Amino acid sequence: MTKTTDGRGRIQITGFDADEVKEREPLSDWQETSGGEAVGRWTRVWERFKRNRTALIGLTIVAVMSLLAIFARPVEVMGLTVQPISLAPYPPEEILWIRHDVSQNTPPSWSHPMGIDGEARDVFSRVLAGGRYSISIGFVVVAITGTIGLVYGSISGYFGGWIDEVMMRIVDMILAFPALILAMIIVSMFGGGYWQLVAAFTIFGWATYARLMRGEVLKIKENEYVMAAKALGARDRLVIFRHIVPNAVPPLIVYATLQIGTVVIGVAALGFLGLGMDPGTAEWGTMLENGRNAIIPGPGGDIRWWITVFPGAAIFLFVMSMNMIGDGVNDALDAQETGVAGGGDK
Repeated sequence: MTKTTDGRGRIQITGFDADEVKEREPLSDWQETSGGEAVGRWTRVWERFKRNRTALIGLTIVAVMSLLAIFARPVEVMGLTVQPISLAPYPPEEILWIRHDVSQNTPPSWSHPMGIDGEARDVFSRVLAGGRYSISIGFVVVAITGTIGLVYGSISGYFGGWIDEVMMRIVDMILAFPALILAMIIVSMFGGGYWQLVAAFTIFGWATYARLMRGEVLKIKENEYVMAAKALGARDRLVIFRHIVPNAVPPLIVYATLQIGTVVIGVAALGFLGLGMDPGTAEWGTMLENGRNAIIPGPGGDIRWWITVFPGAAIFLFVMSMNMIGDGVNDALDAQETGVAGGGDK
């Protein structure tokens, strides 16, 4: 292997196949031999995750709840029905006493497993359909904030110096305020609604991801394979997103998994405060707000517990399951156990 310099003063290393380095799949490094075959990092992570029964239970619950939400009612896009299945027996906003002669505040029964609320609407149908709002907002917010934080933190940590100083001071200002308070301010300014809630948790929600990513990049950029890529004349963009990010992203994945449940709780909190979806919408937090008077004894001294218990149970079950998944992902991506001793594209 020899070293030469080009006209730009950069060191070029010859004596090996550079195309092999360029064509390597960055997300399949950290390979080891198992039964004579090479096993990629993410294959090993999945194998470890599958051995965690608690995490698999959480994954199963989240998958079932997501499928129930998708197939709760038919889905139409631009007038075209793309999902015709309807698991919910009634439309979530339908007032049943008008067409089905159903009384208000009816407790759970065989015909209405979760009872009827104070507006004569089927609680079971509303809980199924409400998952579309709560669950989808959680995933959409985390996808957007995680992407923004990944790019922002990678640039800040890689270039360092005054760029890092300025970018991190912006992050410090955002993190100085409670996230829920900032979300309340945004919703108060722009009103409630699906995309308003997404914006409320996205506009400032990326800051923690950026801080986490920046710390990982600061450690990884000093590794030999990163310096070798620079010596070979690789562009900064290639070094960041091909050599650094794939090895810095595992902690971000763990945090994002746990953050989905946090966003769902935040959306429910805004809904309970009357700042979320429009009143009457079958969103779990808004359902809790609509049924807050149900915990007050009604005629005859009965408490209409079913109006708030089932939406609250849906929130609890989903968030708990996401936390179980997050713990499993954390164990599977544990650097000490997956053998991260200088992974990356070498």
